[in-house]
Amino acid sequence: MSIRKNILQIRFNAKTIDGDILENTLFVPSMTTNAMYIDDNKVYLTDSIFFEAKYFTDLTNHQKKDVFTSSAYFTNFFTRVSERYKINLLSQEEASKQNIMQQNINFLMKLLFPKNASMVLGGMSYKINNFVWNGKYLMNRTQRNNLIPYLVKANIDLYLHEGNHLSFIDSTRLHCSQKYHKIMTNYNYLHTGKDKIIPIKKTAPLQNIPIIPVPRQAQVQAQVQAPRQLPIATPISNRPNNISTRKIGGRNNVKRIKNTKNTKKNKKL
Repeated sequence: MSIRKNILQIRFNAKTIDGDILENTLFVPSMTTNAMYIDDNKVYLTDSIFFEAKYFTDLTNHQKKDVFTSSAYFTNFFTRVSERYKINLLSQEEASKQNIMQQNINFLMKLLFPKNASMVLGGMSYKINNFVWNGKYLMNRTQRNNLIPYLVKANIDLYLHEGNHLSFIDSTRLHCSQKYHKIMTNYNYLHTGKDKIIPIKKTAPLQNIPIIPVPRQAQVQAQVQAPRQLPIATPISNRPNNISTRKIGGRNNVKRIKNTKNTKKNKKL
């Protein structure tokens, strides 16, 4: 049995003390790391093995991230781990019963978004205070014969501090802001009596919102084909059919053509 390799797609809402700065943004590893082994800005995941900290004891934090951002490195690393620790790879059914996917996603998110880690969004530097994940994920079940990797989708909230230093006061303010919005959201839910909890949002000032470039693939898909240029049309004359021009004496004089058929009939009559 080979290791099942999946792609983890994380979308996040970025929040600061000033308010929300990004919504439903696709996370790519280059936002948080300058790893050498980033293939195509994808994060790889598996439920064939339960992730344990002992597998990564000899690696630095950057090297740990390298494992999950390179397809070849990912496969080779966990193949060696399974051989070294004599691990029996889990089948999909066994992994589902033990809820391995959810635990591995949580392990990977803690690795990617640790407290006080640096993050760059649209050229602006931030420090990560914490992330919130509801434990839910969605799997795209289009895999056939283990040739196409599953796409595992998860959404999180990221609480960030703008700058290169996160102090204790900054962290405390972010936690207080997070708790305040949670309390107000629950109060609004109880007060209005709506069936669905609608979180209260506060948008940050425009100058504090980073601009994230659209990935090249999305740009290609979003491009609209330019309309074809119409050929130059020949102007249509509105001149009556019985009018012609003849060149007489070097000047264009309009001369009406005589209707010879009608004149002959008139003469006979």
